[in-house]
Amino acid sequence: MAHPLVTRYRYVVLAILIIVTLAYGYYLYRTYFPGAAPGPYSVPVAVMVDGTVRIDGALYTSPEKLKQKVAEIEKAHPGAGFSIQAPKGDTMEPVAKAVVLLQKSGAKTVWVINEPQKMP
Repeated sequence: MAHPLVTRYRYVVLAILIIVTLAYGYYLYRTYFPGAAPGPYSVPVAVMVDGTVRIDGALYTSPEKLKQKVAEIEKAHPGAGFSIQAPKGDTMEPVAKAVVLLQKSGAKTVWVINEPQKMP
């Protein structure tokens, strides 16, 4: 039968080895799977049939009106972008008008998101 001091020593060594192993495993995990960097702030934009845009429930028809909202968003979230969900359909004219309206009002980044077409 082992001396009680030797048994205690073995448990202390085992606990230290477990802690070192877990710390090294965490280090390797963070090295090979780094956390995703947060992307830029995205403002959802609804596009109307005539190319006007709706942001936060308000309808904007001219760059002059929209310029204030864009400045407000830019002040609150520097580097923010505007994301337009493009509707399915044959024409992209309203989306193009909305992009031009956003650009004329000072928006620096505009994303147009649409679903991929199915290949025949």
